[in-house]
Amino acid sequence: MLPFENRLKKEDFKILKNFKKKIFNSKNLNLKLYYTKFKPTKFAIIIPTKFSNKAVVRNKTKRQIKKIILEFLKDIKSGFVVIFYVKKEIKNLSFSDLKKEVVSLLNKSGVLNN
Repeated sequence: MLPFENRLKKEDFKILKNFKKKIFNSKNLNLKLYYTKFKPTKFAIIIPTKFSNKAVVRNKTKRQIKKIILEFLKDIKSGFVVIFYVKKEIKNLSFSDLKKEVVSLLNKSGVLNN
């Protein structure tokens, strides 16, 4: 589970309209990156109900992405808000493939220190 200080709150979504953003895409994920002044980088994972009607499936995918983020949290720069948007095709991925995709998006966006 992500630490509380690294989670994006509902109130913060309204504030994000004022900040500059960039979008990075991959086959199964979209990453929206906001350049903010939040000291620890904050994360959100958005999975629509079109992904699956079952909350169990959506929550499993969320937990997997959070576990990957938590593993690389010490290598992530501060001052960003990162929002992952999940596409339907991600259901067929194994955990290792999902990990490669998340890490490549974080590298592409410049959030991850090398």
